[in-house]
Amino acid sequence: HVTQSGPDRLDVNVTGEGQSFDLIAVGALSALDDVPLFIGTARVDSPDISVFSALAKRPISGEIDVTVEGSTRVDLSTFDLDVAATSVDLIVGQGVADRLLAGRTRYNGKMRRDDDVLRLQEASIDSTAAAISAAGVIAPDATDLTFDATVKEAALLLRDVSGALNLKGSV
Repeated sequence: HVTQSGPDRLDVNVTGEGQSFDLIAVGALSALDDVPLFIGTARVDSPDISVFSALAKRPISGEIDVTVEGSTRVDLSTFDLDVAATSVDLIVGQGVADRLLAGRTRYNGKMRRDDDVLRLQEASIDSTAAAISAAGVIAPDATDLTFDATVKEAALLLRDVSGALNLKGSV
């Protein structure tokens, strides 16, 4: 339900179910006369994301559970968010990514966007096949991003190559 708690504020406590997802959002909407700002927590759990294939414009499948906490303008022009997610057997229609995301995968991120600048305070993906982390700034006029990746079996990426693969770099 949504209740007005002030002249420019709505308290939000919404639970919803769709064909293949559950949604919970708890928080507050303010700045209603401008681009509304949501501060709170939202969680989406989908045991079968294949129902979103048309939206993704490609075949996708798997199970995903995502929790987002923080603040965001509803148009995503600015946000300050902590994201935690888990997927099982995620298929996104891209061979390398599908191989790296097979099995159980955990995603974590702390990110902030102000206008056109995205700041990744920390972002990580940890799957049975790989561990990837990144931090830095992505902006239209400059990018300063560092990353560290370990792929447990290089054959997942390159034919005729075996063994662990470690990459560190910056962009």
